[in-house]
Amino acid sequence: PSIGDSLASDAWLRIVEKGYVAFASISAAACFQSLPDLVDLILPDIELGKPSTRDAAARCIWALIRECIPDEALASGGMQQLVATLATGLSYRYRESWALVFLLIAALAQRLGAHARPGMDAILAEVAGMRMEADFQFKDEADAVLGAAIRAVGPQAFLEVLPLNLAAGPGQGQGQVGRAWLLPLMKGHIRNASLGFFVAELLPLADRLVAQSQAFTAQGREIEAKVYGALSQQVWALLGGFCNVPADVVAAFTPAFAERLANEMLEVPEARPAICGALQTLLTAVHALAGGAVADGPLTQQQAQAARQHLAQFAPDYLAQLFNVFAQSPGAGRGYLVGTITAFLGVIAPAEINATFVRVCTMLDKALATHKPPAAAELTERYLEAHPPPTAHTMMDLVVVMTPHLDTERLQMLARAALMLAQQNEDAILQKKGYKALARLAEQPEGSAARELAASSLGAQLMAALVESTDVVAAGSRRGRLAVVTGLVRGLADDQLHFVPAMLSEAIVGTKDGNERTRTTAFDTLLAMGRRMQRGGTINMQAATGGGSGGGDCDAGDCGSAEMAAEKQATLE
Repeated sequence: PSIGDSLASDAWLRIVEKGYVAFASISAAACFQSLPDLVDLILPDIELGKPSTRDAAARCIWALIRECIPDEALASGGMQQLVATLATGLSYRYRESWALVFLLIAALAQRLGAHARPGMDAILAEVAGMRMEADFQFKDEADAVLGAAIRAVGPQAFLEVLPLNLAAGPGQGQGQVGRAWLLPLMKGHIRNASLGFFVAELLPLADRLVAQSQAFTAQGREIEAKVYGALSQQVWALLGGFCNVPADVVAAFTPAFAERLANEMLEVPEARPAICGALQTLLTAVHALAGGAVADGPLTQQQAQAARQHLAQFAPDYLAQLFNVFAQSPGAGRGYLVGTITAFLGVIAPAEINATFVRVCTMLDKALATHKPPAAAELTERYLEAHPPPTAHTMMDLVVVMTPHLDTERLQMLARAALMLAQQNEDAILQKKGYKALARLAEQPEGSAARELAASSLGAQLMAALVESTDVVAAGSRRGRLAVVTGLVRGLADDQLHFVPAMLSEAIVGTKDGNERTRTTAFDTLLAMGRRMQRGGTINMQAATGGGSGGGDCDAGDCGSAEMAAEKQATLE
């Protein structure tokens, strides 16, 4: 139909879209034979058609690209004809519809995958050139095209087409235009790439950028020095993408590279978040693949298990380094270190974890011997952004992180230390961390060493201590304390139900706390109480009231029904 007839053109384009998708489902090879000529026929509608026709034409070509190109045709001559046709859409006469053209080119890159090179090299170079123009209005759309190409061909092949040209070196053109703007773009699109490429190419680039920054500093050119220093950090920021399950993790993660990461993490605070995030990504992904959590990952389960074993040999040294960095880092903003420590604890041998825990407890004992509660000025957010917290606080943070990985003997050590700190009222922060450690112990899954310990005589000691220490609870400790109560309530034996009414009033008061998370935990505690009591049993009211008058027994099922009724009422409200 005539391009000017929008009603007929729109209807025809919808018919072509649905008809060719159906044709491809029957005979993909026969359908593809006429596809390049069909796209060549439709593309002018994007240039000259009315807005509705342009959108319909773009949707039609997009569907043809996604649904009508069989895998065996990706490297064919017809595919090159299709690429050349879409390349004409980058000409100036299509400027009003460049957003749609870029969308189609991005879809084509995704469909071609690794076959996008070398056929799309010229298109990518042209898109990058347009993107670098100061007054170009479609930078986001151009970034989408380049990002799709990075995902399709990988960063190594992509940089062969569009080198960064940031510093003199192999593969970096001397005197050519730099493409520093590619660094943040690449960060979000690197997947399953070769870690060896980062080690061999990008790591030396980061070193050259640092050297250039230092040279500018020596010359008194501070602005240029900061620019090159920032570029170096942007290169390091790419490491996380290369650690997203690389197939060559065993070959590329050498002792020399592991040592380099550890030194960089210790000596360059600006690089710590990127390096720690990359290590956490690598360890978490490899651990999941090794456990069979992902069936179609880039590594087989056997390869992932070998990679996990390979990474585990570096874990003790990394943990020691991370513990040092954690102790020296300001109190605010070190959560990423906790995540990395947790990831390494997931691959290290249990015996090594327990030995490390003993060393941490030894340092905790030494720190507590000389510990003085920090002044109010040392607890402000501004102070914590610039200063590390007291050693005793740091050691307790590490104890909490290690809790899920400890054996029974070490868990007993943890429980005794945490209970001691929870019962003191000189340092509210230490009290809060003590309750947090007990909460981590009580919330471990059924069958774990921690839950078995909580169900033993230690559980009774904890319950008695919680009842006795009601009057010395700091405001910041309420949430952790209620979490401990929740974990204990869920595992109560029939002869321990007196613990419920003993703690009930505290849970009710917690629902009115000014902190939202404390209120949520308090409601969870009440629900846990109701559900446990609904399972039945007898409550010794004399034990619940501390052995005073007013004793007697109460049927737990009746009390539990009341709790569940309260839960339903709260849900309705």
